[in-house]
Amino acid sequence: MSRKNGLGKLIVVDWHEGYKSPFKKTVLTIGNFDGVHLGHQAIFRDVAQRAEDISGTPAAMTFDPHPQKIFRGVEPPIITRFDQKLRLIEPFGIEVVFVSGKTRDFYEMSAEEFIEGVLVEGLSVAHIVVGNDFTLGRGREGGIDLLRKMGDQLGFGVDVKEEVKIGGVLVKSTVIRDLIVRGDVYRASILLGREFGIGGKVSTGASRGK
Repeated sequence: MSRKNGLGKLIVVDWHEGYKSPFKKTVLTIGNFDGVHLGHQAIFRDVAQRAEDISGTPAAMTFDPHPQKIFRGVEPPIITRFDQKLRLIEPFGIEVVFVSGKTRDFYEMSAEEFIEGVLVEGLSVAHIVVGNDFTLGRGREGGIDLLRKMGDQLGFGVDVKEEVKIGGVLVKSTVIRDLIVRGDVYRASILLGREFGIGGKVSTGASRGK
């Protein structure tokens, strides 16, 4: 089911077991993408370029709620709210976002089940772009080698992006989150590729201030 999201042309789809995508030759990346930092942005650009090369659909799969909410019952501190994350993803050429991970069953699939059943049969994946620390399947049992092996068997390609470093600092959500907690918003903003900001709802008070 597609969500009404007010995000221009971005299509947001709630993935569910048995879902069959109408989009063909999908070029996909998978991740939580908290912060949509410079490393994520590089992957999104590669997805968009690869999709253009094969006249395919540039797409991402992400998770809502955060996986820790499913397993620990509490969502960890995050850099970007889910709706903000979607707004940040769209400008980098992604046209479809598949939202998954609503139940523990999703994370209990084996790596092989996920690749064959979800990626190939469900999403019609033609190519996958991931970071070099990518894992998948129950207990993170599968990695890049398995992805490439099954890609050769099932007919999809795999691109692996190297880690992005700025000034010797690894661009990762955990690093940025730690910088923000320590109050180093300036360095966090450099790794994000934009100024860090906090969103919130403006509430009407007693109207004493002008």
